[in-house]
Amino acid sequence: MACEDVGSNAAADARSDDRRTIAVRPRARPRETGLVEGLDAVIVGAGASGLSLAAHLAGAGWQGRAVVVDDGSVPIDHQAWAYWSCGDGLLDAAASPGADRLWVRGPGTARLLPLSRYRYRTITGRQLSAATDGLLATAPGIRRLRGRVVAVSEDDGGAQVAIDLIDGARTRSVTVRTRWVFDGAGKDAPGQDRATSAHLDFVGHRIECDTDAFEPAAPTLMDFRTSQAAGLSFVYVLPTSPRTALVERTRFVVPRGDGCTAAPPEHTAAIGRYLREEVGLVSWRATGTEQGTIPLLTTAPAAPTSAVVPIGTRAGRVKASTGYGYDRIQRHSAALARSLVRHGHPFDVRSPDRWHRSLDAALLAVVRDEPESLPGVFTSLFGANPPDRVLSFLDEDTSLREELRLFSTLPVAPFGRTLLRRIGRAHAAR
Repeated sequence: MACEDVGSNAAADARSDDRRTIAVRPRARPRETGLVEGLDAVIVGAGASGLSLAAHLAGAGWQGRAVVVDDGSVPIDHQAWAYWSCGDGLLDAAASPGADRLWVRGPGTARLLPLSRYRYRTITGRQLSAATDGLLATAPGIRRLRGRVVAVSEDDGGAQVAIDLIDGARTRSVTVRTRWVFDGAGKDAPGQDRATSAHLDFVGHRIECDTDAFEPAAPTLMDFRTSQAAGLSFVYVLPTSPRTALVERTRFVVPRGDGCTAAPPEHTAAIGRYLREEVGLVSWRATGTEQGTIPLLTTAPAAPTSAVVPIGTRAGRVKASTGYGYDRIQRHSAALARSLVRHGHPFDVRSPDRWHRSLDAALLAVVRDEPESLPGVFTSLFGANPPDRVLSFLDEDTSLREELRLFSTLPVAPFGRTLLRRIGRAHAAR
């Protein structure tokens, strides 16, 4: 549940041509125009990024007029996100109260990590949707629509957005004029090819059993006691009661660049082995499944300078070294809302910095070159440092001194060898 669906399911895959037109397809002339006169924003998609932005616009007192457009093809109720925070976020009150302990496990290692400032929280799609609706009730200029954005055409003053509105079995085509389009529709970053780009793939099963087997007060952040044959993998366990839990297996996929593709994951079989061998269950029932892929970007997306502004995964808000993105989406949404309130535009937003992107790239290089070393790296990281320091580091919220203290606890060998290999490749390419 490392922010599995930070994008949206509301629109067709986006593509660009020389006229800066996205998601273009042959279509009949709209039968109706002017759905809302003088729109300031269209938010494409009601996933984590779209709903979070709408909530923060309302919470910031933004006075513009906006619509959130989503077709409902992937119900928000079937989604959930895990994250850690100090509890001061706009939507934290809608999430679970949070756990103050986390397990990190590996072969021969089990560490129960007490948290201080942070709590490890979960927010379901239903909770996020209800919290957003509550905030939108105070912002009559922002509303949600069921529909599908099929084309966005930019010009110097904004954009025209073609929308197929959905009313039961009926579809009605409209075109609206807006100043800004916030695009959370793409599940992949623009131009990303999963065969050649780093990503996570995951499968999670919601498990019920007839005996107490899980610790609701202590989720498992990472458990490396699962097969590493197809690449670095770990199991994540989020208990909801002693007899129910989401058990998810996640694999890092970092292509080598030699034309070889990663072996297909066997997540369901691996989860079954994990439940038998590590949890000790003899029988259980899977009551639901979630699965997907998460792109891991180590290069910053281009800063938006026009009417279409990416959000969520498309804006590079998933951290490449962990796959977590929900809290980063909250901070991005808050920054966009502040910029719109203060300046009337969404451009006063800090991009993820180069230093932390380079650290993420280094870790992914180790995943590619020496995946067998990383279970020990992660367990050492959490075992030799205060857990809050590690989580702050993963939030990119640590000082240089704190980072140097943290780096001093890591094994030098895998990162040093990977650095030498990267230098050698760069030299060979000259």
